[in-house]
Amino acid sequence: MGVFEMIVAVVAISSGAGVLKAFLNRRSVDGGAEVQRQLREQAATIAELQKRVENLELIVTDPAMLAAMEGQKTLKSVNPPTMTPSKQMRVQ
Repeated sequence: MGVFEMIVAVVAISSGAGVLKAFLNRRSVDGGAEVQRQLREQAATIAELQKRVENLELIVTDPAMLAAMEGQKTLKSVNPPTMTPSKQMRVQ
């Protein structure tokens, strides 16, 4: 490899590295705000879901609710729901 070929290779490598560095810097600046926004949205969603789980735990562990659910089970076993003719499957 000659001197001039070596100079062209060094210039090409350094130019490529400069372009890559500029691309990564630009991407990190623009992408950082987007990532932060997505993290805030996910944190808000997680907080909302945690509140919903807490409410469901209260409902499930509430003695009055458990008694009502047991009452519904006994009612359904004594009087099973009947289907109206409009809801019955039609046999062809």
